[in-house]
Amino acid sequence: MAGVPDAIVHSLVKVLRSIPDFADLDDETLLEIVGASANLFWPAGGTIFERGTGSEALYLVLSGEVSITDGEAEVSRIGPGSSFGELSLLLHTTHSKDARATEPTELMVIP
Repeated sequence: MAGVPDAIVHSLVKVLRSIPDFADLDDETLLEIVGASANLFWPAGGTIFERGTGSEALYLVLSGEVSITDGEAEVSRIGPGSSFGELSLLLHTTHSKDARATEPTELMVIP
């Protein structure tokens, strides 16, 4: 947002700006993404999505941690500032893995 002091830029725009996939977008575009998103909370052990369910969003970890599993085997741990779910979303497929919060977790869910 040209001419707007950095002190009043939305805090979630700052979070998105720090993620490489979003870093090159201008503040106005980032603010539109923030406006379309929802911040949701999962308790420890909460299921974010399961294998075979439809993909409807990109998930950005704001706080906490998410475990991505393929059956019983953990394939990834995702922490603050990282995103997941993009492959299924971009390919218009169902999720190929399960995602669960390993601790209380806040996610920005971007449809």
